[in-house]
Amino acid sequence: MAECNKSELVEFFGALPEEAEDQTYLSFNVERDGLRLYISFFHCAFDVYIDIFREGIDEPVFRTKIENSAGMKYMKQANGWECLEVAAPHRNVSFEEEWIIPIGARIRVNPHICVEMFQPSGG
Repeated sequence: MAECNKSELVEFFGALPEEAEDQTYLSFNVERDGLRLYISFFHCAFDVYIDIFREGIDEPVFRTKIENSAGMKYMKQANGWECLEVAAPHRNVSFEEEWIIPIGARIRVNPHICVEMFQPSGG
């Protein structure tokens, strides 16, 4: 899975990012129908933080972090459907290590905010 470039992310989110001076991360804020998606991409660690806030509530109603993501892909179809898929992390299989099942996320912002968690198929 390839890494998205900044212009693809701007196109997908429809907003300019907040960017660290040292260029270690990009963050996007998107608001739709009383929900706000706040998502940050950390370049060096390939970590992605996803928070969803509901209008009038200070704490996120949904929060997750995908550490050491294998990459992400912006997908757009001719009918207008689009999503950003953040891949689950790569790992070496070892029976001795502690491991939580790796998950990825499919993110949509049009026509509304939707975050779908998924477990990669195959292996």
